[in-house]
Amino acid sequence: MELMKKEFRHPKGVESTQSFVDDSARRDLTINSLGLTKDGEIVDYQGGVEDLKNKLVRAVGEPKQRFEEDALRLIRTMRFAAKLGFAIEPKTLQAAKELNHLIDTVSVERVHDELFKVADGGGSALANFIEHMDESGMLERVLPEIKVLQGMEQPKEHHPEGDAYQHTLAALRTSRSKDPLTNLAIMFHDIGKNKEVHKVVDGRSTYFGHHSEGAKLFDKIADRLKFSNDEREAIKFVIDNHMLGYQMKQGMKKSTMLAMRNSPYWEHLKECFYADIMSRGIPSRIDDFNEIVDKLDHIQKVMGEKEAFEKKMSALVDGRFIMNLIPGIIGQDIGTIKNQTREWIVKNDFKVSKDQVADYIKKAGMML
Repeated sequence: MELMKKEFRHPKGVESTQSFVDDSARRDLTINSLGLTKDGEIVDYQGGVEDLKNKLVRAVGEPKQRFEEDALRLIRTMRFAAKLGFAIEPKTLQAAKELNHLIDTVSVERVHDELFKVADGGGSALANFIEHMDESGMLERVLPEIKVLQGMEQPKEHHPEGDAYQHTLAALRTSRSKDPLTNLAIMFHDIGKNKEVHKVVDGRSTYFGHHSEGAKLFDKIADRLKFSNDEREAIKFVIDNHMLGYQMKQGMKKSTMLAMRNSPYWEHLKECFYADIMSRGIPSRIDDFNEIVDKLDHIQKVMGEKEAFEKKMSALVDGRFIMNLIPGIIGQDIGTIKNQTREWIVKNDFKVSKDQVADYIKKAGMML
């Protein structure tokens, strides 16, 4: 009940100060408390320079007081340590552990912003952040879907890096992207590997359908943390399609592959796919990655990007053309034949004439 009575995000009042000494004493971290004179000399009243040399993130003054003044400082501390690759000073870390519940008072919009700020530092920074959040006890409060991946075993021949949690960290550290949305998609790509889909088959852990489960789970995360519609769709697209390599080996329609390649979220998926397979410590897997990307690039080159593809397709088949060939056909059947015909044209790499398309439509009409 105490949390309902006390405000941990906004100061009770604003006090003016006449000196930088006082101002620096109210900063969050020593490395953020440095000043500069007009002559370019560093002003350091809180030991920030020494902490920079020692690669240490330390709260200014009494850590508990700093965090109680503004609970956002809890997650900011983890972010600075993660992006800089610094350790967290023991007393500061202990205070974060004891006060981790205060993170619940921070607005979800601010948490969302902090995630993007750390993710734009690269995958390794985001992996560090997850570990710092876990050590402080905040991971299960902010991202419980990542926390539950701990202990989710995976077959060692496919995932020598460890359980689903360790795989997520490894994939992030393998990421070559600096795009924050891409790195967040990598972080979330395996959240479907939870107890609900976990099964043991012939003594091996399996997670069939984890991509679909993960996409549904992310919808809840997106609602909770106020992701924009575009952010939501981009990350869901990656989660739902990150099994691309396996799906293509099992057989995938050209139209499906083209739609994937022409998606506005393709670059996010490609980078997730790279991080996912390369994190497993098997150098030869780069050949698998290149083979799949090359195949999709080739399909797009043959078929065209989205606008060019639709232009070529509409020149061969549309609803009016079908109605002229099959008088009296109803709307639902028009859509069915149109989709079948488009699929057939793609399967033949557009190497068909208008007359051949007409013959195909007439035969399809006879099957209705």
